[in-house]
Amino acid sequence: MEGLEALFERALRLDPPWRISKIEFRESEGIIKVFIDFPGGSTFCCPVCGRLVKAYDTTEKEWRHLSFFQYACYLVVRVPRISCPDDGVLQIDVPWARAGADFTFLFESFAMTLVREMPACLCRVSTADRSTGYPGSSKWMTTSFWRMMHHYTEAARRKEDYSGVEQVGVDETSRAKGHDHVSLFVDLEERRTIFVAEGKGSETMASFAEDLKEHNGHPHEIADVSIDMSPLSARAQAGAFIKGVEENMPNAAITFDKYHIMKIINTAVDDVRKAEVKEQDILSKGPEVHLSEKSTEPHGGPEQIFECHRVHAPTQLENRESLSYPGELPGDLQRRDPGRLREGLEEMVFLGNS
Repeated sequence: MEGLEALFERALRLDPPWRISKIEFRESEGIIKVFIDFPGGSTFCCPVCGRLVKAYDTTEKEWRHLSFFQYACYLVVRVPRISCPDDGVLQIDVPWARAGADFTFLFESFAMTLVREMPACLCRVSTADRSTGYPGSSKWMTTSFWRMMHHYTEAARRKEDYSGVEQVGVDETSRAKGHDHVSLFVDLEERRTIFVAEGKGSETMASFAEDLKEHNGHPHEIADVSIDMSPLSARAQAGAFIKGVEENMPNAAITFDKYHIMKIINTAVDDVRKAEVKEQDILSKGPEVHLSEKSTEPHGGPEQIFECHRVHAPTQLENRESLSYPGELPGDLQRRDPGRLREGLEEMVFLGNS
């Protein structure tokens, strides 16, 4: 056993006074427990002033470590507290884990690599259990994993520099129907998410502006903000976003993103078509008589064509003209021609309401 303990000491890179007192291999449970101790009379550094002080008392603590082959490994350590003449009774810092953590540094490094490489929805306990070999409580693992992710995420964000951010995209989302919403803020030039706020109102813009200043950014230097072009049922949300931009980023030009423009227009066009079918009986009978996208010739027989133009002109003609522009809209958006875009939208709205 002495040879095995020496092997584990080298694998764990333990320095004096730390030493392995025993190793428990629980094959049926799929775990290995490594017990770490120190000789009597050992001295430890005060975590505040660095003075070498003898142990005052001890408490047992357990850390999850990297697996050895298919077996989950735990370090069970008798951790000392010291009584420093200047700073009082304090628990020492151990070299293999950060203060307050339930995992060792090596385990956290491995786990955070998994977090970075897979979506958050896949970083649930079931995935973590399979990847890390943890056979214990899922509730404990969930809490500990989230604490670890929050710690390193916040530590990384404190180092972020947003001094060059000038173009921002904002969108809201939720985990599922009926769940609380969050607003995502994206640096459009660097294509990275730089801030996430709970809610979807104007207060999220104020929170973003404050966070931007904390990371060397300047709200007055934001030149462009892209937000949702919300439908009528969500107009209050769009108004809240616009209000938030105007109050917190006064020099920013507001842009509605192409996806939401096309979504809203296509929905409106579809509603008009459905209403037209209900009003025009000829459209709900037999072969279609409307013009296709790829042909200038109507489908159907001469009788249906004659009936359509005789009974439904000029209504049929006006609706067809008003509904023709959405097919051209993607090209106008791609060409970034504001004049043609405004002209087409105004024409479509005018003819659709006439």
